[in-house]
Amino acid sequence: MKSGVQYNKSEMKRYRLTDHAKKRMKERGISVRYLESTLSHPDIVQPSFGNRKILVKFVRNKRLEVVAVEEDKGIIILTIYYAH
Repeated sequence: MKSGVQYNKSEMKRYRLTDHAKKRMKERGISVRYLESTLSHPDIVQPSFGNRKILVKFVRNKRLEVVAVEEDKGIIILTIYYAH
């Protein structure tokens, strides 16, 4: 299981957080660094319903999941959470 957080911002696509995702990040104590690491170097990418994807990153022995939709202008983050 990977636990380090490394990413290169130049490799990352532009992203936008929905109000819901911003609220959940704050409530759950998830840092922008962890979000960006998950976006740029996910450990797993799972399809979800519609055109959504779940990007997974193992951070400090926790499974961080980011639910996102990719559009022409970038990635829209719908929600983010630690899975149990």
